[in-house]
Amino acid sequence: SGHGTFNGGRFFPLPHTRWSINMIAFKMEDVADAEPESLAEDDEKELSVVHPARLEKRSCAVGSALAAHFSYSRQEDGLVENTKLLARYLQWSE
Repeated sequence: SGHGTFNGGRFFPLPHTRWSINMIAFKMEDVADAEPESLAEDDEKELSVVHPARLEKRSCAVGSALAAHFSYSRQEDGLVENTKLLARYLQWSE
């Protein structure tokens, strides 16, 4: 992540260089200079590609936690009604 080029003050990432931020915990000092307008437009792009490039740093995830993303809001009703995923997640966590 963080690979691309600036053109006229706007950053253009290389294809396939951003990553999902669904389960990421950030330190305040790492994101304090992120641009609020860019966060509102596309927070994932800003935090995983553009902001690191602006700071001339690479973005990476380091940690030992395991997380599972259950659903997006539009998927939740169907998953709760038609699967036992939440119960299975609970079993795996114990």
